[in-house]
Amino acid sequence: MANQARYGFRVRLVQGEAEHLPFRDASFDVVFHVGGINFFNDKAKAMAEMARVAKPGTKIVVIDETERVAALGEQLPFAQRFFKGRRGPIDAPVDCIPPGMTEVRVTYPAGGRLYCLEFRKPVATPGHGGPR
Repeated sequence: MANQARYGFRVRLVQGEAEHLPFRDASFDVVFHVGGINFFNDKAKAMAEMARVAKPGTKIVVIDETERVAALGEQLPFAQRFFKGRRGPIDAPVDCIPPGMTEVRVTYPAGGRLYCLEFRKPVATPGHGGPR
């Protein structure tokens, strides 16, 4: 909060569920999610919510750890509780991207320890109302 005052930012912290974001449709110019999606119960619903709250044309970015980090986490006593009981190997949830999104791209920064999944909510074309 110190930077909020220093730089004059107006910040409002909101707690909510990723699968039911407490924001209106098309509210955000930027949607950036980092960490934790690998443990969500319904990644597809969470990503659909990210797309719902994004304005048309907005790029949506999701970053999280890869299997490489998860396998290491299973070995570390302080992190085991987070990584034990995983449903399967961790990779970018490309299959959870809502239908109709464009410019899908996956990169693996930090030496492959992270994935960066990007996609864009399309701009509706006149007379068509956008993707269905």
